[in-house]
Order: sequence, then C-alpha cells, then structure tokens
Amino acid sequence: MEFLDFHDSLFYNMKEQNSIFSNKVIGIIELEGNLDEVFAKNILKKIVSKYPKFGKVVKSKGGNLYWEKSDINYKNHYKVLNKKKYNKESYNKLLEKIANKPLKENIPKHKWYFINYPSMCFIVVRFCHSYGDGDFIIQNVLKNTFGDSNFTEVSRSSKPNNENIFVKLWTGIYYFIVSLMSILYFLLFYKKEVIFDTPKQNCRAKIKEVYIFDLLFLKLKKNTLHVSMNDLLYSIILKSLKKYANKENISLSSSSMMNLRKSGTKIKTANDFAFVMFSTNMSKGNIIEKIHTQMNYYKKSPIIPCITNVLKCLFHFSCPLVMKFIDYIFNKNHFGYSCYDTKMNNLYIDNKKVNNIENIVLPYKQDVFFSLATYNNKVKLNMCYKEGVLNDEKFIECVEEVVRNL
Repeated sequence: MEFLDFHDSLFYNMKEQNSIFSNKVIGIIELEGNLDEVFAKNILKKIVSKYPKFGKVVKSKGGNLYWEKSDINYKNHYKVLNKKKYNKESYNKLLEKIANKPLKENIPKHKWYFINYPSMCFIVVRFCHSYGDGDFIIQNVLKNTFGDSNFTEVSRSSKPNNENIFVKLWTGIYYFIVSLMSILYFLLFYKKEVIFDTPKQNCRAKIKEVYIFDLLFLKLKKNTLHVSMNDLLYSIILKSLKKYANKENISLSSSSMMNLRKSGTKIKTANDFAFVMFSTNMSKGNIIEKIHTQMNYYKKSPIIPCITNVLKCLFHFSCPLVMKFIDYIFNKNHFGYSCYDTKMNNLYIDNKKVNNIENIVLPYKQDVFFSLATYNNKVKLNMCYKEGVLNDEKFIECVEEVVRNL
C-alpha cells in the first residue's frame, strides 16, 4: 500500500466548500502547429507508464490516505478541440470554463485539453496538486516526456558564497532568530486589512493575464537595484496592490511557495515545497529594499525547513490540526504567490516549437493567487481570483504604472 506523503496529503485536504477552489492547478503550453488525438492518447499513455501516480486515485482506510491503481480509460483524460479562429477574449473564456469544471471523482484527477487553432495549439492541463508541483510537472512530465531532446537548458548565474564556516553558522543563527520573530509577529499580532471586495456567492474562478515582462529588462533593473529577480517581481505586485487599494498606511501579506529542492538535483518526489508567510508594512521605506531584506531572512536561515519538519511530525499525530494551522495562515493573507523559472529555451514538442509556458494556481482560502513563469526570455504574470473580489482592468493599470516607474 502506497501512502500519501506529507505534501500530497496536505494538498488533498485543501478543500473549500466551493469545490472549484480546492487544490487545483492549470498548466498551459503554447506551440506552433497542431496536435491530434493520436498524439494526445499516446502521450498520456507515456506519462502514466513513466509516472504511475497519474494512473492512480486516492483512497482512505482507517483514516490513512493511500494511492490505489485505477483501470484508466484514457478518453476520460483528454479532449481535442479544433477552433477555426483565434481570439484572445474567447480563448480566455474557454480557459475559465476549463478552470471551473470539476474533476471527476473515482478516476485519476487530471485532464488534458489540446486546443487547436489554424496556426497554433494550446495544451492545457488541469490537475489536482497532489499529483505534483510545478517543478515536477515542468522538469519531469513536460521536459522529459512531452519535449523533444533538442531543447536549450538555461543556467542562471549566482554569486558564490565564500564565507567562513563559523561566519555562516552565526549568520544562520542570527537570521533564524530574526525570521522566527517575523513569523511569530505574523501569527500572533498581524491583522489583515480589507483591500478586496467580498466574493460573490458560489463564485467562479476568474483568470487574467496581467503582464508579460521582458527578461532582459528585469535583469537590468535587478542588477541596478542589487536585488534578486524574485525580490523585484514580488515588490512589483506589492506596489501594484498598494496603488489599487489607494491606501498609504497599509500592511500586505501573502503566502509564497518555496521550492525545497536543491538546484541541479534530480527530482524524485512529486511535491517538495514550503509555504513562506510574509507581512510587509507599505507605508515606510524603500519597498524593494525591504522585500530584499525580508527574503534574505528566510533564504539564509534554516527556519523554513525546520517549520516544515515540525509540521510533518504534527501531521502524523493530527492532520486536522495542521490543516487548521494552514487555513489560519491563508485566511490572514491578501494573496498567494509563486514564481517559477523553467530554465529552458527553444523547447520542441512533436517537432513543433513551444512559444510559451505558463501556469495558473486557483486560490485556496485566499482571494487571489499570482503566478509567474519564465520561459524564452519572457516572464508571464497571471492571476486567478474569486469572482467579484477585484476589478481586473483597474489592477492591470496599476501594474503597468508601477512597471513604468521602476
């Protein structure tokens, strides 16, 4: 019997009363040319053969969750749609329709859509997060299963750390204490301020492309400001939300997904991440510098792996207790956030060039989730939000103004 691990179980238990917003993720690949039903069926067989979890369902026995092999009918897991003309607005409506459609019970929870237009195709996959995180899906399922072998790997340069081991130790202890105090403040004293409207009753998920950044432009800005790419992108979202809320004295909070895998290592587990909680006072100081400092607290200390391991231990004793803790954190957040670098250029699928890779995360216990993905010198920012909580056109205008003023 193959039991669900901590991360898989965590996602499985992320269920809202409105089932649309329960642990679902959407991945999107845009490529030149078309794909047919033969390709769709064959690639799904290849995925299930290589990663057997995609042929399994979650069952419960004695309070324990485990994976059980299913007699998979591939026709339930893919759909080929042939459209006569591409229109961005109608495509976005189709994307929202896919996002709001529930995954069927008692069969493996993933479905693949192959949407053909005259000169392009979108592969849209909707799946339960228990089957894998973005790193696993991109690097294993997409690159090593869908992709042809002639793609270009991209390496991002990082500064070597030549600090003395004792300096590293004391620095780690210092950042551990500072980051722990920051987390305790968030858990015990932080009060969420209202900046969004109340979601509509039985609301739907709304999806919007917010901005497409030029990677070279972002690199130039981050090098000028001496911050990381993630610091810069996260700060842009914070500044945009402040402008949208039209409040000078406001504190914004989020939970960000942090990959726990070491760079360059082989991906063995489908899910391996942590949630990093932030609250940032927007009224004083340079926001980008402030975020850079906050991010360093977490990156240079072992606080996040420590908290994750504590939660893993608690999970074995009481899953509901851990879920209440997660729900408590998410309910204090204004938004969720993920930023993923595919580290690929010029990927080909079935000898067809991939022009774009992006993802959309449906918010759980949060009003909106911002997801960024880097591919082919572009960084695409999408948001998924609960219907009625915000005016997307107004927010996009705020983002555009913030970017212009960088």
